[in-house]
Amino acid sequence: MVGKDYDRIFSLWAGLVFGLALIIGGLLLGGSLWLFSRTFFWIVDIVPSKGSDDEEARAVVLYGEHPLLLKKLDSKIEDWTEKDTEKLASYTLRRCRLFFGTSAKSAFARVFGFCSNIMKRPARG
Repeated sequence: MVGKDYDRIFSLWAGLVFGLALIIGGLLLGGSLWLFSRTFFWIVDIVPSKGSDDEEARAVVLYGEHPLLLKKLDSKIEDWTEKDTEKLASYTLRRCRLFFGTSAKSAFARVFGFCSNIMKRPARG
Protein backbone atom coordinates (compact mmCIF):
# COMPACT_ATOMS: atom_id res chain seq x y z
CA MET A 1 0.00 0.00 0.00
CA VAL A 2 2.78 2.39 0.84
CA GLY A 3 4.48 1.89 -2.54
CA LYS A 4 1.32 2.86 -4.41
CA ASP A 5 1.09 6.11 -2.49
CA TYR A 6 4.65 6.98 -3.49
CA ASP A 7 3.85 6.20 -7.12
CA ARG A 8 0.85 8.54 -7.04
CA ILE A 9 2.83 11.30 -5.39
CA PHE A 10 5.68 10.88 -7.87
CA SER A 11 3.34 10.95 -10.89
CA LEU A 12 1.56 14.02 -9.49
CA TRP A 13 4.85 15.88 -9.03
CA ALA A 14 6.12 14.75 -12.44
CA GLY A 15 2.95 16.06 -14.09
CA LEU A 16 3.20 19.32 -12.18
CA VAL A 17 6.85 19.82 -13.13
CA PHE A 18 6.13 18.96 -16.77
CA GLY A 19 3.20 21.41 -16.89
CA LEU A 20 5.25 24.19 -15.34
CA ALA A 21 8.09 23.48 -17.77
CA LEU A 22 5.67 23.82 -20.69
CA ILE A 23 4.31 27.10 -19.36
CA ILE A 24 7.76 28.55 -18.66
CA GLY A 25 9.05 27.37 -22.05
CA GLY A 26 6.10 28.98 -23.82
CA LEU A 27 6.64 32.24 -21.99
CA LEU A 28 10.35 32.22 -22.79
CA LEU A 29 9.74 31.45 -26.47
CA GLY A 30 7.00 34.06 -26.77
CA GLY A 31 9.07 36.65 -24.96
CA SER A 32 12.11 36.00 -27.10
CA LEU A 33 10.07 36.27 -30.30
CA TRP A 34 8.53 39.52 -29.07
CA LEU A 35 11.97 40.86 -28.17
CA PHE A 36 13.38 39.84 -31.56
CA SER A 37 10.49 41.55 -33.37
CA ARG A 38 10.86 44.74 -31.36
CA THR A 39 14.64 44.78 -31.88
CA PHE A 40 14.30 44.10 -35.60
CA PHE A 41 11.86 46.97 -36.14
CA TRP A 42 13.99 49.25 -33.97
CA ILE A 43 17.12 48.55 -36.04
CA VAL A 44 15.47 48.33 -39.47
CA ASP A 45 13.39 51.35 -40.45
CA ILE A 46 10.54 50.04 -42.59
CA VAL A 47 9.78 52.22 -45.60
CA PRO A 48 6.20 51.77 -46.80
CA SER A 49 6.93 51.02 -50.46
CA LYS A 50 4.07 48.54 -50.79
CA GLY A 51 1.91 49.49 -47.83
CA SER A 52 0.24 52.87 -47.55
CA ASP A 53 1.49 53.55 -44.02
CA ASP A 54 3.95 52.19 -41.45
CA GLU A 55 1.48 49.69 -40.01
CA GLU A 56 0.79 48.11 -43.42
CA ALA A 57 4.50 48.06 -44.21
CA ARG A 58 5.16 46.14 -40.96
CA ALA A 59 2.36 43.72 -41.84
CA VAL A 60 3.97 43.11 -45.24
CA VAL A 61 7.32 42.44 -43.58
CA LEU A 62 5.79 40.04 -41.05
CA TYR A 63 3.19 38.22 -43.17
CA GLY A 64 4.20 38.71 -46.80
CA GLU A 65 1.75 39.66 -49.51
CA HIS A 66 -1.33 38.38 -47.65
CA PRO A 67 -2.37 41.74 -46.06
CA LEU A 68 -2.07 43.50 -49.41
CA LEU A 69 -4.29 40.90 -51.07
CA LEU A 70 -6.90 41.26 -48.34
CA LYS A 71 -6.81 45.05 -48.71
CA LYS A 72 -7.21 44.75 -52.48
CA LEU A 73 -10.11 42.34 -52.00
CA ASP A 74 -11.75 44.75 -49.58
CA SER A 75 -11.25 48.04 -51.44
CA LYS A 76 -10.36 47.38 -55.10
CA ILE A 77 -12.52 44.42 -56.09
CA GLU A 78 -12.79 45.70 -59.66
CA ASP A 79 -9.04 45.08 -60.11
CA TRP A 80 -9.23 41.54 -58.69
CA THR A 81 -7.83 38.86 -61.01
CA GLU A 82 -7.74 35.08 -61.12
CA LYS A 83 -4.05 35.24 -60.22
CA ASP A 84 -4.92 37.17 -57.04
CA THR A 85 -7.40 34.45 -56.13
CA GLU A 86 -4.74 31.77 -56.55
CA LYS A 87 -2.29 33.74 -54.40
CA LEU A 88 -4.86 34.28 -51.66
CA ALA A 89 -5.82 30.60 -51.76
CA SER A 90 -2.16 29.67 -51.29
CA TYR A 91 -2.22 31.50 -47.94
CA THR A 92 -4.91 29.21 -46.50
CA LEU A 93 -3.94 27.02 -43.58
CA ARG A 94 -2.05 23.86 -44.41
CA ARG A 95 -4.32 21.80 -42.21
CA CYS A 96 -7.31 23.10 -44.18
CA ARG A 97 -5.63 22.10 -47.43
CA LEU A 98 -4.75 18.68 -46.02
CA PHE A 99 -8.31 18.10 -44.84
CA PHE A 100 -10.09 19.29 -47.99
CA GLY A 101 -7.34 18.43 -50.48
CA THR A 102 -7.19 20.12 -53.85
CA SER A 103 -10.91 20.85 -53.75
CA ALA A 104 -10.26 23.65 -51.24
CA LYS A 105 -8.38 25.76 -53.77
CA SER A 106 -10.95 25.21 -56.49
CA ALA A 107 -13.84 25.98 -54.11
CA PHE A 108 -12.01 29.08 -52.90
CA ALA A 109 -11.48 30.19 -56.51
CA ARG A 110 -15.16 29.58 -57.38
CA VAL A 111 -16.43 31.59 -54.40
CA PHE A 112 -14.15 34.56 -55.01
CA GLY A 113 -14.75 34.41 -58.75
CA PHE A 114 -18.50 34.51 -58.12
CA CYS A 115 -18.16 37.39 -55.65
CA SER A 116 -15.94 39.42 -57.94
CA ASN A 117 -18.36 38.89 -60.84
CA ILE A 118 -21.22 40.17 -58.69
CA MET A 119 -19.21 43.23 -57.66
CA LYS A 120 -18.20 44.02 -61.26
CA ARG A 121 -21.80 44.06 -62.58
CA PRO A 122 -23.38 47.45 -63.06
CA ALA A 123 -26.10 48.36 -60.60
CA ARG A 124 -29.69 47.90 -61.72
CA GLY A 125 -32.17 50.60 -61.29
